[in-house]
Amino acid sequence: IGALFMTAKKYPEAAEALRAAVKADPMSVHYRMMLGDALWWAGDRAAAGKAYAEAVRLDPTRRQFVGSKLPPPAEVAPPPREVGR
Repeated sequence: IGALFMTAKKYPEAAEALRAAVKADPMSVHYRMMLGDALWWAGDRAAAGKAYAEAVRLDPTRRQFVGSKLPPPAEVAPPPREVGR
């Protein structure tokens, strides 16, 4: 649903739908990236940066896709460690 709202350029509605998707699947990097995009286009740059930062924390390879949209490095948490390592 979030993607449909994005296509229709209804960014606040997309953000709401994508927040629900993230809540349902908190480990989904894809949903977090889309949430960041929706928030970015809705004008909420701070919240978008946080969504992108969480996506990058979960999957550091995503950093290349968000670049300058990330908050300062001190605000980006390190990736989670695997249990037993």
